[in-house]
Amino acid sequence: MAAAASLVWPAARQLSSEGRDCGVAAYLRQRERLLDTAASHIQHMQKAMTEMNLQLHHVVSDITGATGMRIIRAIIAGERDPAVLASMRDTRCHSSAEVIEKALTGHYRAEHLFVLEQALALYDVYQQKVAACDIRIESVLKELISIRGRKEDAGQMVRDHRGAGAGNRMDLTSTSAKRSIPCLERI
Repeated sequence: MAAAASLVWPAARQLSSEGRDCGVAAYLRQRERLLDTAASHIQHMQKAMTEMNLQLHHVVSDITGATGMRIIRAIIAGERDPAVLASMRDTRCHSSAEVIEKALTGHYRAEHLFVLEQALALYDVYQQKVAACDIRIESVLKELISIRGRKEDAGQMVRDHRGAGAGNRMDLTSTSAKRSIPCLERI
């Protein structure tokens, strides 16, 4: 979080002094805050499932991935049969349906299902807000590219907000940049 708060971009200051405030840093900071809050709701989902003796987080690498979300949404929708839930696994999931089925054998208590449902709803809200930030970031970066003329120049304005040193600038064409900010793939 501290790294995101310390984003300083000389070219952004130049644009600001020219009357064009880009605001990318603010959008990136907001995006980072939203992701941090979404992460706490992932933990709440894991806790609710643990309370029900459902060990999904031990058999899938990410409960917010395709398999995990399908299963969690099905549980919220009322499905309780571990075999049916396990059959929802994505083909890319490394765990077998049998392993997932065993992990989903537990008790589905109403109070824990309520917590799971609320945590999922809040996680979804934060994901929508992150998507809105991505749209804003994309818009601002496209404007910067049109002003500066090249992706590489705009990329120098974006420091890797995961804590790269002051001299390391994010290349907007890099794979890591596109993974951390999906809207970069569309620029």
